[in-house]
Amino acid sequence: MDSTPPLRSVLILAALAEEEGALLDLLKNELGSAALIKSTLNRGLGLELTQVALPSRSIAVVRTGIGPVNAALALAIAHERVQASAVILLGVGGALREDLDVGDLVISSRVLQHDYFYSFDHGDVRIRPGALILSSEEARGCVPDIAADPNLVAWLKKAEKSAEKRATTAGKVLEGTILSGTEFVGRVDRKRAIAALRPDALLVDMEATGVAQTASQLGLPFAVAKTVADRLLPNGSIESDFRACLAAACSHAAAAVHSLL
Repeated sequence: MDSTPPLRSVLILAALAEEEGALLDLLKNELGSAALIKSTLNRGLGLELTQVALPSRSIAVVRTGIGPVNAALALAIAHERVQASAVILLGVGGALREDLDVGDLVISSRVLQHDYFYSFDHGDVRIRPGALILSSEEARGCVPDIAADPNLVAWLKKAEKSAEKRATTAGKVLEGTILSGTEFVGRVDRKRAIAALRPDALLVDMEATGVAQTASQLGLPFAVAKTVADRLLPNGSIESDFRACLAAACSHAAAAVHSLL
């Protein structure tokens, strides 16, 4: 595989102001403020678009807001404007393994919505978001995970390894399943219960399935690159861990796209 896939127009989504800010700071430092063109994407939803035109590609950045609905809406609206060739969700999430530390980067192989399921007499069955399952028979063989684009994942991993050599980021780079839902997971026991759904589960967040489902419907390659902001076993609470480590984790996430420039 080439070091850079044919990404003519890349849409980058971030849920939080801190995540978007870290990414825009990186773009300003590399390209200068004049290179960033801002416009209103959707006035009613308060969505703004920041665009950068490079010789090899264009980059568009949108802050979506928190949760899968906000992420899905922002992706659909932004893609209609910029006609992206790929979408990358950047940001932070919660570690689902004890060996993950703040600053470790998780790149999605697959995304699973942990709180989207049907409940039958024989138990709960997780299904692909948007699917209609009316019986336990229909649930058999259901694949609830949504796979990220393997070429985009491979490129992100390679780009991040290169960034490590330049000392622009810190921490381990891992590939695995990101579990996503509509809750901020603030308890260790809840994290452990969610992690048990997949043996390769690494991170939990609130936007990945909104992006994965919408990108799949649009036929748009996607990947998620999120850094750990709260550990599985924090020194204090998961909430305090998240607040204390948010800024550093956001800067590490932003560095993951440095090779796009």
